Amino acid sequence: MRSATQLALLLGCLALAACPDPVGDDDSAWFASDDDDSASGADDDDSVVSDDDDSVASDDDDATEPPYGPALYPADRVHSPIPSYTADVLRATATAGAADVFMKVGDSHTVTWGAMPCFAGSSVDLGDHAELQSTLDFFLGGDAAGSTPFDRESHAALGGMTASWAISGDPSPIEQEIDAIGPRFALVQYGTNDMGMGYTYASATRAYYEDMVALLDGLTDQGIVPALMAIPRRGDDATADWWVPAWNDVIRGLARSRQLPFIDLHLALQDLPGQGLAGDGVHMSTGGGGCDLTGDGLLHGNNVRNLAFLQALDRLLAVAIEGEPSLDPDEPLLAGAGSPGSPFEVPSLPFTHLADTSASPHSNLDLYTGCASDADESGPEYLYRLELDEPTRLRVLVLDLPGVDIDVHLLDGTATEEGCLERDHHLVETTLDPGTYHLALDSWVDGAEVLDGEYMVVVTTCHPDDPACD
Repeated sequence: MRSATQLALLLGCLALAACPDPVGDDDSAWFASDDDDSASGADDDDSVVSDDDDSVASDDDDATEPPYGPALYPADRVHSPIPSYTADVLRATATAGAADVFMKVGDSHTVTWGAMPCFAGSSVDLGDHAELQSTLDFFLGGDAAGSTPFDRESHAALGGMTASWAISGDPSPIEQEIDAIGPRFALVQYGTNDMGMGYTYASATRAYYEDMVALLDGLTDQGIVPALMAIPRRGDDATADWWVPAWNDVIRGLARSRQLPFIDLHLALQDLPGQGLAGDGVHMSTGGGGCDLTGDGLLHGNNVRNLAFLQALDRLLAVAIEGEPSLDPDEPLLAGAGSPGSPFEVPSLPFTHLADTSASPHSNLDLYTGCASDADESGPEYLYRLELDEPTRLRVLVLDLPGVDIDVHLLDGTATEEGCLERDHHLVETTLDPGTYHLALDSWVDGAEVLDGEYMVVVTTCHPDDPACD
């Protein structure tokens, strides 16, 4: 356990970076807090886990001291890691409501008959997961306005809806649900419907990012810890299915930037018959009512989803309520400082990172002549180094908020303006040979106004059949 002073630093932006309000636009003010001093999780942590604090310790630091910083959220595990830093964030955030009450926030994946309500019924079979019984009993004892949290009909969960719907209105659906049940935790799963809210699946990520930042930071500012769940595959539309991994990487990045739990449902379902989908190719299949967690039951998507969420509750209970100092070992942190001499090192794909160019002391790249661009990028930037061992179909997304304009530039190994290969306001898609490359996330300058600020970059790969990355 960290000391009170360490936790104060953790939530008080101990890094050199400034601490802007990531939901400062008027549209995101969907929640109200009577206590300005309430423990803020993501809002402050957002900056804590950005560039400066995210970089690896210097060579002068004690080599025997385990790394203490934001977990990297690798893509090979269903549940994101909870090392000591993440555990401290979760404990410091979880201050609201009843410890045994969670709220459901989502679309039809959340409200379907095969989802969580079955845990409040008589057909629960934990199979080989009897260790989850105490967690199930704990939350079954929660009073969600006369129901258990599992079978509560949430104001903030409705089929066909998007993240924008959940934070809209006065009061918003989320605000109504918070007022009704006073939760400490939340399960959040949006994305399947949000994918269709743009001209392209790429353009739709921008509004989704804004909505989810407002949603997540609104919850954590009130002391509620959200667990984010990935979306399943799309068997109804090949192009949509190609984009699902990128959308899940955005969700992973949102969780990682705030050190919130991420449940990789896409990974959990990948080896199931039909990837766990029902006949319509959008919703998940259900076996034995959804709470049959035996071998046969876990051949169905909703059953696997229910198991994954119960496991996430178990992990949250252990850390945020029972005070376990960590559930996973402290692993190496993100290396580099984002500078020309020490770029952030992309350790593997997919990769996500939240940073704030207004805190960057680096402003070395202005006009990316290699891309025949005359755009004024003389604002501050951060650099990333990407080493590729094999031909890679690359997709890079940069997401920011209103009033901020961070552009993405793909550079060769020289990391110079002349070495620019491709650039865009939001998206770069290409196929690269093995070698060393750099990404410059640079602040656009509009006349005398430098549009620097917070951004999230997502570096991932394209589906082999997706022609966009040819």
